[in-house]
Amino acid sequence: MRLIQYLAAATALCLSPAIHAQDDADPAPYERGFFVSPMATFFSPDSDRDLDTGAGATIGFGYRFGGIALELAPHFIDVDQEMGAGGSSAEFSGGTIDALLFFGDEQPRWFGIFGLGYTEVDGQANLGGGSFDGETVDLGFGYIYPMSFGRYDFGLRAEVRARQVDTDVESAPLGTQSSYVDALANVGLFLPIGNRPTPPPPPPPPVVAVVEPAAMCSDGIDNDNDGLIDYPNDKGCDSASDNDEQTYMCSDGIDNDGDGEVDLNDVGCDGPTDNDETNPCREPVAGEALDLSGCGTGDVLVLRGVNFEFDRSALTANAKTILDGVARALEQHPRIKVELAGHTDALGGEKYNQRLSEQRAKSVSAYLRDKGIAAERMVAVGFGEAEPVASNETDAGREENRRVELRITEGVARKPS
Repeated sequence: MRLIQYLAAATALCLSPAIHAQDDADPAPYERGFFVSPMATFFSPDSDRDLDTGAGATIGFGYRFGGIALELAPHFIDVDQEMGAGGSSAEFSGGTIDALLFFGDEQPRWFGIFGLGYTEVDGQANLGGGSFDGETVDLGFGYIYPMSFGRYDFGLRAEVRARQVDTDVESAPLGTQSSYVDALANVGLFLPIGNRPTPPPPPPPPVVAVVEPAAMCSDGIDNDNDGLIDYPNDKGCDSASDNDEQTYMCSDGIDNDGDGEVDLNDVGCDGPTDNDETNPCREPVAGEALDLSGCGTGDVLVLRGVNFEFDRSALTANAKTILDGVARALEQHPRIKVELAGHTDALGGEKYNQRLSEQRAKSVSAYLRDKGIAAERMVAVGFGEAEPVASNETDAGREENRRVELRITEGVARKPS
């Protein structure tokens, strides 16, 4: 019973960092390579040992191969005798060879533990003093919470273990059992050797030759397709040397802004003499419902506030409220088709970020489908860390880069008449 209670308490300790972490998509900060892992140890002995709880230290030296890590972990533990047992203390020293088996892509920070080792017990007075030794087998599980300092990624490590010790009773003091099961908890650091690789410098900007455009109002061509040629007949020409020929865009019969509508049917036109036709599609301000009126093919809107649970693709309650408004806006404009684009910041591995962005885009698509938006109107695409909109060197920049975008791929949302 004592061991079960201890394992339950240690499980809560492992889960605590995940519960209190920010809503961020940071993956494990290392995937392969050498590491050192110094940890403080809490020891709860088998009830048959007549020993009290104790404390000590463990340090692991190992190498991680993606989903598997191997480590050599020497340990030292000092334990007091139970009240009335006599003597002062016992010392456990030894080491284990451990295999850390990480749980895979969905839970990359959790790992199981299997270890084989050796331990020596010295000074257990109620068993006649002296020392005795035995082989050990460890089983347990743990959690690594990622952190970073500049380009150095490291982790906080917490784990619980059940350790079976098989002793050589023939050479041990009288009263020693052949087998004990002790419980341990380790808390410390997981320190990879080396920094995150420096990102390559951006390519130099292309050299663009500046070429003065030819004058359009003296070339004998109807450049703006309004049926009139050159100055002064063409109302888009100010002079014979005018090289930015324009027409009054809302009376030329042309879809000037490429949104699928012509002239006064165009949501960008205010009247027949409007010559600055534009698309009024815009993102909502904080607290404002999404309005797709005026949006058409090529428009991109960031769905601000659509966030996810820590290190998962599950939507938060606030994100679902925002997506309810997105669903209503799409219902009002059934001709619109969209791409739901997921993006992450650059912390962690590129492959992990790509996979997480795809899962989150699909989560948004599935929620809108449940709200009645037809699946054929949506496609979910993940871009990982490939399309940042701000610097990944600051917290504010990384927060901007973690986003979901609504990209209109087909159709025009006309303003209601």
